[in-house]
Amino acid sequence: MVRVGGSVVGLGCVVALMAGAVGCGDGNGRAEDAAPEAGVDTSSLQAVIADGVAPEGPVPGRLAAVVDDDGDLVWEGASGRVDRAAPEPLRAGDAVRIASVTKTFTAAATLRLVEDGVFGLDDPIGPLISTESRDVLGRGGYDVDAITVRHLLAHTSGLPDYASTVGQALYLAAVLAEPAHHWTRLEQIQFGVDHYTPVGEPGEVFMYSDTGYILLGEILERATGQSLGDAYRELLDFESLGLTSTWWEGDAEAPGAVRRAHQEFDSLDADAHHLDPSFDLYGGGGLVATMGDLARFFHALLAGQVFTDPATLDTMLTIPPVSANHDPPYGMGISRYQIDEHLCWGHSGFWGLIALACPDDGFAVAVSVNDAMPGDDIEFLADARRILDLLDA
Repeated sequence: MVRVGGSVVGLGCVVALMAGAVGCGDGNGRAEDAAPEAGVDTSSLQAVIADGVAPEGPVPGRLAAVVDDDGDLVWEGASGRVDRAAPEPLRAGDAVRIASVTKTFTAAATLRLVEDGVFGLDDPIGPLISTESRDVLGRGGYDVDAITVRHLLAHTSGLPDYASTVGQALYLAAVLAEPAHHWTRLEQIQFGVDHYTPVGEPGEVFMYSDTGYILLGEILERATGQSLGDAYRELLDFESLGLTSTWWEGDAEAPGAVRRAHQEFDSLDADAHHLDPSFDLYGGGGLVATMGDLARFFHALLAGQVFTDPATLDTMLTIPPVSANHDPPYGMGISRYQIDEHLCWGHSGFWGLIALACPDDGFAVAVSVNDAMPGDDIEFLADARRILDLLDA
């Protein structure tokens, strides 16, 4: 199924619309009056996301969406199965756990509080986090009065990544050993302290760190007096941005008829759908969204619709010198991607997804391959490149 102009239709209907039809059935006998955006080759876009999808292969399903320069959803598509083990097809508008793409939301919400004067970028985190978190970090040798909000946002705090998948992937092994375990934020901070050492002094070294972002999640909760989900919704004004299919798993059910698709560990032959969401919930991950909502959000962010002061977006996109050689270069909760001739800003997530806004091209794109480890021959960034090339044709 695909979504054109905000309506879910079959691929045959898309072909008919492209041939000049004004509407066609939605599979239940109802007519849809949507028409594809001029110049958007929806059949070729659908072919991109269908490529290589097979229930027995490394990619059981793929989702994608495109938003134009006006912020309109011009295409949303799906291919494959919602669950590798069941025949039901994946649908355009299905949602997935977006993993580290959540970090862009966390960073933007934090910067909104900076705009409101609640705290400053260069304020130390010590007074902003809980006593329990301060104590655990202090026992691990971390000076919370030297680490600032800026350091956490830019991954330059010197904190290691408790969820690192480099080497032995200790945290992932612990999660898979007890899939029903409900992790707390403090347990995750403690895990990082117990298993890893400081990577450098604050401000000196770039090290991607989920530890830093779950601390930002704690700062958001304490500063607003709200759950993390409510803080995202209010600070980023989900309603005005049209984010009707984005929610935080800590305190919300799926809105309306939105369905969360299964996500796989193909190389481990494991379905992660039933893992307790707490394993990646507290600011480094935790949001669930459709590809359409992700593309809408990244478009709005780069179009200056999220912050009250245009200078805040400039701050978010500034690449610190210590991060310039990281691939891709990283600002505050967002990376700069040079994809051939396409200059884009976005973030990737563990489950094989990426969301990008490419202002010069006039499009925002989100893609998910629904598998954390699909193999070297399947790359979601390559999918995004193919989609951007089609849009630019």
